[in-house]
Amino acid sequence: MKMKNGMYLFATAIVASTMGLASCSSDEEGAGGTDLGSLINGKKNDVTLALSVKGAVDKRLSQDEANMGTTIQTISNIYVVPMITTTATPQASSAYLNPIKMPDFTNGLSRVEETAKLNENINEFKVYGNISALDESKIFDGVTSTLTQTTAPYDAEKVTSTLYKPHGLYYYGHAGITGNQIYGGETLDAASTAITVGTSIKGYKAIKLSNVNYAVGMLAAGIINGDASTTCFYDNPELSGEGKTAEAAGIKVHSIIIGGQSQKLDTDFERVGTDLVSIYETATGVNTDGFVDQAVSFGQSDGKVAGASFYSVVAATKDNEDVSMNIVFKMPENTYIKNDKGETLGGTTITYLFLPLVLTDDKADADGKDVFMKDYTTLLNATVTDWGRVSGSEVISTDVNIGVEINVAWQKGVTYEEEI
Repeated sequence: MKMKNGMYLFATAIVASTMGLASCSSDEEGAGGTDLGSLINGKKNDVTLALSVKGAVDKRLSQDEANMGTTIQTISNIYVVPMITTTATPQASSAYLNPIKMPDFTNGLSRVEETAKLNENINEFKVYGNISALDESKIFDGVTSTLTQTTAPYDAEKVTSTLYKPHGLYYYGHAGITGNQIYGGETLDAASTAITVGTSIKGYKAIKLSNVNYAVGMLAAGIINGDASTTCFYDNPELSGEGKTAEAAGIKVHSIIIGGQSQKLDTDFERVGTDLVSIYETATGVNTDGFVDQAVSFGQSDGKVAGASFYSVVAATKDNEDVSMNIVFKMPENTYIKNDKGETLGGTTITYLFLPLVLTDDKADADGKDVFMKDYTTLLNATVTDWGRVSGSEVISTDVNIGVEINVAWQKGVTYEEEI
């Protein structure tokens, strides 16, 4: 199964196979006609739905939880939503039917199955994974993903942005449309006939749905200490005596604040409204201090990014949208540094240091992409070149010159190489 951008595709196929021994007494004859109401009341047959999958997560991301490792994470709340769409006069229209709950995917499973009665007039399907629970007894009326507010250990006056948890690692597919047809046949193995868009599944004993992918993007970031030899940290506010390097002072990568995120996503995981907010994610703890020894990169064959400082789910951005972010470092108590503005940062308690950067859409545009995209991993390597640039609070805008180099393979997202 082909992978995109370091993230496993959700499903190689979702297959529906009509049970060959279904009796006539289990069928329901519906009204005739081509209007939507008649189609919704059409004949129903027993159908077995089978789902094949690799990988998933729905929470804070370590390497394995981001499906960048070898462990396949559990996928829960998997639903197949049948649809009936008609182009008949007086106007084209469509309707959702009741969602069908699939068993959870756990590590070691290659396929799960569920039997349900399906209307033979169905000609589209939507598939969801890792969403909130749906009521199977009711007609599907859509889903939304809304970010929830969170808190960080920074002092409130140090952070201007209201912080939110990232969206979940959701999965989504829409079959029966141009570019993603439904395939039918006598058996699952023989389900290779492309059903014309708009044509129902009637007459097929087996159908196959494919192209169910991640509904969100991924940011994988490696933070490099490129100023490792400078002794600019002290154990007193007067900055007297012998200075320490960042490593000797116990400086650690703590978290990342990512701007430009949609607070709400709709049923098709598209942005709702124009309000953009910032999300907060903590470091993975690679190498204990969160720094990576060298730039992280995409795998040669599978697009995975191993050993990053951060993995964060991100909502897709739009064309011409840059993304501002802050890398946050944790400085131990009784440690001090003077930044380039002449401010002495530190104290008797833990202090958080902020370094800003911007990922520009101009560089992504050069390869026909955006900074963040559904089903793509954006790779960031951020190198600290001067600890004097740190701030004691979040930096919303920055005058830092951003040098960005994009090195993109066909199945991977944008690569940013940044100095901060």
